[in-house]
Amino acid sequence: MEYEDNVKLIRYMNDFCIKNKAFSGASDYFNKWSMLIESHQYEKQYDNMRKEENDQVFEFTLNNEVYKGRLLFNIGYIRRVRKNMSNPLVTLCIKDKMVHYNKQRCNYTYYEKTEQKYDDMDEIYVIPLNIFSGSDYLVIDGNHRLSLQINNGEKEVRAVYIKEVLAAASLMCSNDLIFYSLLCDITKLNNRNGGEVDLNGYENATYLFETRTQ
Repeated sequence: MEYEDNVKLIRYMNDFCIKNKAFSGASDYFNKWSMLIESHQYEKQYDNMRKEENDQVFEFTLNNEVYKGRLLFNIGYIRRVRKNMSNPLVTLCIKDKMVHYNKQRCNYTYYEKTEQKYDDMDEIYVIPLNIFSGSDYLVIDGNHRLSLQINNGEKEVRAVYIKEVLAAASLMCSNDLIFYSLLCDITKLNNRNGGEVDLNGYENATYLFETRTQ
């Protein structure tokens, strides 16, 4: 993602929270985000310190009225690290080629033609990602495996839920991480269970970013 995309997204979030009287502490919250985005606006080089030669990278393209760009997730890094982290198996529910997890839509890439069989059928990686299309989750690896099971008429499919900390750590540059962190915050804001929300309690502006840069 580019600097301009993050600026557009922060403006979108700001307008969203101003219109919704349930949010408090918005000024300090958005000032923190604005400072973080500004401090990394000139960073264009990809951070390859965690990428090994044969690592697969998943490219997700975003294109709507709020932003246009792409996010690059290092799948090889996720495979190496997830074995030492708690990333549980979850169940994806399928109906009419629509995929849901936790009663929320899960975005994925459908393939009509696939192999007849794949090893490690549970190696389907799902991450939290709000993309303003009614979807709060995204399949970043295993789309062919998922498509095969959909084509075979399966109603439920097992997948690995990759937590936002690991998903963030796999991103290829700081601007991508800032953008993903903003989207994680948006998901939490949209899914709140009513009542007032103090935005000063949201820490993704520093939490995910500091995790990535350690």
